[in-house]
Amino acid sequence: MKILVTGGNGRIGRFVVGELQEKGHQVRVFDVKESADTDAEFVKGSITRPNEVERAMEDIDGVIHLAAIPSLMPDVPTFEYMNVNVTGTFNVLEAAAKNNVGKVAIASSDSTLGFVFGTHRFSPSYFPIDENHPLQPQDPYGLSKLIGEELCKRATRRYGTKTICLRFCWVWFPDTYAHRPRIVAEEVAFNAKRMWGYVDVRDVAQACRLAMESENITHDVFFITADDTYSEEPTLELIKGSYPEISRISDDYLVEEHKSPYSNSKAKKLLGYRPKYRWREI
Repeated sequence: MKILVTGGNGRIGRFVVGELQEKGHQVRVFDVKESADTDAEFVKGSITRPNEVERAMEDIDGVIHLAAIPSLMPDVPTFEYMNVNVTGTFNVLEAAAKNNVGKVAIASSDSTLGFVFGTHRFSPSYFPIDENHPLQPQDPYGLSKLIGEELCKRATRRYGTKTICLRFCWVWFPDTYAHRPRIVAEEVAFNAKRMWGYVDVRDVAQACRLAMESENITHDVFFITADDTYSEEPTLELIKGSYPEISRISDDYLVEEHKSPYSNSKAKKLLGYRPKYRWREI
């Protein structure tokens, strides 16, 4: 396939481009910044400019849309999340339709649930959290990702574009693992809001490739996470310590004591996703 990767020169994008090239796909990168780290075809531009997006989309089979404000940041005005993440995703989907691109996979987030950056505490409905769990974001980042998913549904309904939304949990890079002890010790409250979930960037790249290679998905959403948590404590103890009010907890945690609070079963079943990286082995 000839695949366009928006944000392909970003931290995640570089791994995605490498994964695609390694598996024999032809890659074009669309980004606001150039990079000397890849030999992929490059088109400079911004997802906020429709004409530039349309130009980058010519002769493309599929799109992996990564370009975005990647998290909630204190120095980013609220309206920018709508301008970049929402309008940018809209522009990508419209350009794909105009160029008869058959498939678009977007980077969504576990932040669509609302827990990670929530200003008012609330509890999950059950564990493990799957794709049917209610989505209640309070922050502009999580909201922008939720609207992005709705835009994908609309593109599938209107244009027949196949769309896949990949909800990445906290993405870890090779240099993140050395900081795990400090993260566990110093970020206790935030870890509970993250649900101790993470995913290696190389598994993110795998998921993006599999989304492009999938054949029978018209529209769907998937949590992309590691099989385990980044904590040494058993997951059941973590859940009961931070969310004692939750009664719907799978018995699987009695068998897999470090099982992630996020379910990746659907991604495994429908995409063939198999996370390869766990901090315990690295």
